[in-house]
Amino acid sequence: MKKMTWFLCGVLALALSGYGVQQAAAKNDSTISIAGSTAMQPLLKAAAIAQKNIITINGGGSAAGLNAVATDKVTIGAADMFAENSDAPAAKLVDHQIAVVGITPIVNPEVGVSNLTSAQLKAIFSGKLTNWQQVGGKAMPIKVLMREAGSGTRTAFEALALSGVQGIQGKVLNSSQAMVKQVKNTPGAIGYVAFSGLQAGVRPLLLDGINPTDANVQTNKWPIWAYEHLYTNGAPSATVAKFIHRVQTDDAQIKRLGYIPTSTMQVARTHDGQIEDTH
Repeated sequence: MKKMTWFLCGVLALALSGYGVQQAAAKNDSTISIAGSTAMQPLLKAAAIAQKNIITINGGGSAAGLNAVATDKVTIGAADMFAENSDAPAAKLVDHQIAVVGITPIVNPEVGVSNLTSAQLKAIFSGKLTNWQQVGGKAMPIKVLMREAGSGTRTAFEALALSGVQGIQGKVLNSSQAMVKQVKNTPGAIGYVAFSGLQAGVRPLLLDGINPTDANVQTNKWPIWAYEHLYTNGAPSATVAKFIHRVQTDDAQIKRLGYIPTSTMQVARTHDGQIEDTH
């Protein structure tokens, strides 16, 4: 497991990893251990720097984070899926919704495509379309990339963008960062990532002519989005509650890092996918 540690003010150690779940004691109130969604790592890292505790942040994917917090291996499970949509015992977990994040298909810019229809996207991920020339792009093979099983980003993308598609196959990447790097460096590649993970060198795709923007997510015009959750096993301690509150309430930082404050959403989504108007 790759790990990087910063010592800030002599009391903060922040460990970042895109893979695995640290087997740490979760009940030690002098430390806060977090595992799960790699899409949330930029936001969690920024909040951790301001908190004077020892905080470890590991990836592993949303499902791994939920199972880790449910078994007290970590203090907090970070997820961009509802616990009800995982195999974790949702009834014992407390949901702290943090923000909303849009998710977009991304391609290597060399493919020569900037817009797909929903039908074309499904045909690509199902293997029915295999060359970019078939959708108006360059004559080059389509190389499908996907996240690992248990990724909240994958769960949301498959449910909301690829509904009904069976037998999705592609090269598997274990983090948002790895996905972006692979798409950038692979001619013909297509994958998907949260808005917060977008970087130069990859092209977000319009879908049915609709731009993947915060404004379109807020009205559900762009329907591929998820909540960012922090889950605790029961009520959090005062120290943990302070950290969660810090993450939840810094709207300026949420926006700066590519997330969307929940207060700006004009719709809400339930764990079973129902959309409700909040205005």
